[in-house]
Amino acid sequence: MGGKDLSRADLPKLNWSNPPSALPLVYDYVVSQAKNAEEWYAKKRRPKKRGGQILRITSIFLVGVAALIPILSEVITDEEKAVIPAAWASAALIAAATLVALDRYFGFSTGWTRFMSADLEIGRLRRRFEFRWNELDALGQEGNPIAQLQLARELIEAVDQVVALETSNWTDEFRTALDNANKELSQHQRAGI
Repeated sequence: MGGKDLSRADLPKLNWSNPPSALPLVYDYVVSQAKNAEEWYAKKRRPKKRGGQILRITSIFLVGVAALIPILSEVITDEEKAVIPAAWASAALIAAATLVALDRYFGFSTGWTRFMSADLEIGRLRRRFEFRWNELDALGQEGNPIAQLQLARELIEAVDQVVALETSNWTDEFRTALDNANKELSQHQRAGI
């Protein structure tokens, strides 16, 4: 999972003639798979966060500049002619709206929140698994192989479900962004812009 894709390694072949030696391998496999997914989301969310912050903060700054330009055009004059034409306020607002649209289209802010939620949920599932596994270990010296295997399967399935839901949300978001971009393009073409 350390590569570019969020994939899963195969479960190693286990020797069940000696469950006490096989169970730690199952535990290590399952925990490492969950941690790898957590690390993937933690790593991938950083650029999303940074991109969203840059686009949104710059947009907010441009809205502020757009609000100041008409005032400055009245105050700063050269022989009663505005040094800064008030029309630049419109340009600043268009630039701000474009930055917000880029954030929406490329999904920086929403991607960051999706990745953050998935990372937190997988971490919660892993910690719950770790505690439950240790509870089962505490019940007997040799553990409970069937219950622990079921618990391991449940964690892997739950992590897969989190990843599938996040991916589905991304697909829906991307499709919506494309549809909105196509609608706007069609409107501009009809308007002759």
